Amino acid sequence: MREATSFRKILLEAVDEGLFTFGESVKRVIYHQVERNSSIRRDQIPEKLDAFHVELENIFGIGVRVIEKVIAEKLCTKLSLPFREQ
Repeated sequence: MREATSFRKILLEAVDEGLFTFGESVKRVIYHQVERNSSIRRDQIPEKLDAFHVELENIFGIGVRVIEKVIAEKLCTKLSLPFREQ
């Protein structure tokens, strides 16, 4: 259970850092929009990744790919894994 909690924390940190690319205030607006549109709170993102992706896609369109790539890179770095773009 501890490993799952640790991964959740690391994943949320990676999402925070990826969205912070736009700045703190924009990150907060994104979280607010996601919660308003789909009732997904920040702490629920690890369990609702597919729905979170859909909401980011609704906000950014095809630009979601860039955001998700940044988040994936941050996650791999935190887990000491190599990032391989697909």
